[in-house]
Parts: sequence; C-alpha cells; structure tokens
Amino acid sequence: LKEAELKQQRMSLLYLKNQINPHFLYNTLEAVNWRAKAIGEKDISSMVESLGTLMRETLNTKDKTFTVRRELEIVKSYLTIQQIRFEDRLEYTKQIDDSIMDISLPHLTIQPLVENAINYAMEESTEVCHIQIEGTRSGDYVYIDSQFEQDLLRKLDQGLVTPHGFGIGLLNIHKRIQLTYGSEYGLHLFNKDDEHAVARIIIPGGEHVKTTDC
Repeated sequence: LKEAELKQQRMSLLYLKNQINPHFLYNTLEAVNWRAKAIGEKDISSMVESLGTLMRETLNTKDKTFTVRRELEIVKSYLTIQQIRFEDRLEYTKQIDDSIMDISLPHLTIQPLVENAINYAMEESTEVCHIQIEGTRSGDYVYIDSQFEQDLLRKLDQGLVTPHGFGIGLLNIHKRIQLTYGSEYGLHLFNKDDEHAVARIIIPGGEHVKTTDC
C-alpha cells in the first residue's frame, strides 16, 4: 500500500512538472493573446506578447553570452509591460551606437538594472520615472549606462534596499562580467549630477573584443 502511495505521489509530481514546463506556459500565453486580440484588448495583447518574449529570453540556458542587441530586446519587452502598467509615470529613451549592438556580454546584465530603477522609483515616488540607456565605444572599452534618479543608486550602493531584478543583484552582475572578461571590466556606480545616477556596465570593445569572444 505504501509503495502504491509513493508511486501515486511521483506520478502527481511528474504531472505537475510537465504541466508547468515552458512550452505549456508559452502555449497558454498564446491562447490568452489570441483571446485578447479577439475582443480588441490591444494593451493586454501587447503585455502578453512581451511577457512571452521576456520568458523565452530569461529562461534561455543554452547561450551563456548574449549580444547588446538581444539584451536590449529583453529590456524592450520588460518596459512594454511596465509602460502599459504605469502609463505616463514611466518614460524611456535610449542612445546606442550601432557599432556595439552585436558585441557580446553576459546574459541578463542590462534588464535587471532597469527593473531595479523602476521598482524603487515607483515605490518611493509619485513623480515620473525617467530611464535612459546609453551605449558607446571608447578604444578597447564599451560603456553601457543606465541612468535613473540619484537617490535610488545611493540606496542600492549602500545596501539599504535589496535589488529586485529577477533576483539578480548588482554584485552578481559585476562578478559575472569580471569572470567573463577580467578584473578591469564590470559594473560601476556613480552620480552623474544632482539629478541623475548611473549604473555603468563596462565590457571589452575594439580589437580586444575579438579575443574575449573566442
């Protein structure tokens, strides 16, 4: 009798595991999206499509490194959901050099920074949250800056609050970049001026990027 009960428990666990696999979730999202389009709910459709893209990219375990272009697609999907949610309270702009779009960087390095900034801004202020991402190349270095309200950076830097981004903290991002490229690269936090804080990702560029990609 006990053996039968154990087998039943294993079967139940296996069934649950199969039910929540990514394909099941994607198919469910597609069904929700189809229904949203059928009844003319464009915002819901956009949110569902963005969530599907976000899930596919974040659950990707095959590719250890992504390109700047793919990372920005993750950011775009995440922000589509948040901009529908917060409407006029959230503004987003980006200025990225075309020359760095296909340079590699560790998976999930930009999006968690954006998520942290939005979460803290929306929790602690009723004003508009401005998110700006800039990407430039200078010699053997590529700089990707996420700019947001200054006080949020201070709290993150001093450990006064816990990062929200997919459970990926600032130290995690910094160490993954250094393990991939070396100690001269990583995540740098600084205050740009009285109104803006910056989380800067520094990765290889120029000729050096060819050796690190290999």
